[in-house]
Amino acid sequence: MIFRQLTSIFISVLMLTFTLPAQTTTRNVEPGKRVKLVEDKQQIKVTKEPKNGKQEVIQPTDEDRIFKLFYTANDTSEQATDELEYKIDDGPLQKLSINIEPKANDFSPKANQDIFKAVFLLFLLAVVLESALAVIFSWRPFVETFNARAVRPLISFIVAYLFVETFNLDLMTSIVNSATNASLVPGLPGQVLTALVLAGGSAGVNNLLVALGFRQKRTPETATPKPPPTQAWIAIRLDRNQAVGQVQVFLGTPTAGNPRPPLVGIIHGSSKPGIR
Repeated sequence: MIFRQLTSIFISVLMLTFTLPAQTTTRNVEPGKRVKLVEDKQQIKVTKEPKNGKQEVIQPTDEDRIFKLFYTANDTSEQATDELEYKIDDGPLQKLSINIEPKANDFSPKANQDIFKAVFLLFLLAVVLESALAVIFSWRPFVETFNARAVRPLISFIVAYLFVETFNLDLMTSIVNSATNASLVPGLPGQVLTALVLAGGSAGVNNLLVALGFRQKRTPETATPKPPPTQAWIAIRLDRNQAVGQVQVFLGTPTAGNPRPPLVGIIHGSSKPGIR
């Protein structure tokens, strides 16, 4: 009996003397973005505050009753690290190693605005030149005399370069200056590149808008698929008068066992259009 008591006391002393090392977790965050690091039903206590960011413990509400630990890294253009230590109630010490990784193309709002203006002007000019040259390219003597695939690109480039030279446009240099905060002087290389983009037409400028993230790329998921030649899309609009709740839409030819046409859909709300 005495031996068991001594053993129990010895184990208790060892537990009080030696503590487990802090459990380390690594997280990657972006500068200026508020990120939730930890959430628990027990109280979260921050024992070591971060140096390159701001921590915030949100107290539980009547709805969720959960403690939440948020972290917001300071704005920086270079990669940095941070550390944060906390405890959940009276549990073991836990350590968070935070890697602050800024975006590669973290342009300022003004730079994005200037780039968008330049690319939009390219798109507008490309549409104008494309429409103007369509009169010449559709002219019957031109079609019957020249090989369109060989001559049209050359004529488009010559007209685009004359237009760029006349109005002293160098939109490529403007885009580079906005993206890199440089002060490059407009010149012949930028004008030639601008003329080549304009000669490529509106489709080429649209690819620039997609690549820069100003427009969404059309994919099979985002583009409306075309129906087969023997079928067509049909749209049904509901203008509620006395109908309440879900409205079932039946369309087609009734079958022998069912006097109703097939069910093609259910309208939950109201599809009455507003201001378009």
